[in-house]
Amino acid sequence: MHPVPQGGSAGPRPPFPLAGGFIGAMLFSCVEFAKKETTFMSNSEAARHRAEANFKKKELQVREGAKAVADYEATGRAVEKKTARLKALRLAKEEERRQAEGAKKSGPPH
Repeated sequence: MHPVPQGGSAGPRPPFPLAGGFIGAMLFSCVEFAKKETTFMSNSEAARHRAEANFKKKELQVREGAKAVADYEATGRAVEKKTARLKALRLAKEEERRQAEGAKKSGPPH
């Protein structure tokens, strides 16, 4: 540690013990500015990474949502197609039954 000069403040000392006076203060200021700039850049970069991650997450949600809608609609079309086929089979069976009943009633003449 460097001794605190008489009448001086006990503030942070420059990391350059050999550089004194104005030049030492300038070097200290440059180092502090670089630290702050690095912190700012890392905070900015972290914010950018968070924003990119959020964007990718939203993009994935949109794709998955579109796929879910397409699957839902495809399932609906398949159900409608199957229902139509079953209805056609039921109607054909009913018609066949009606014709058989009609043929039974009209039977051969006595």
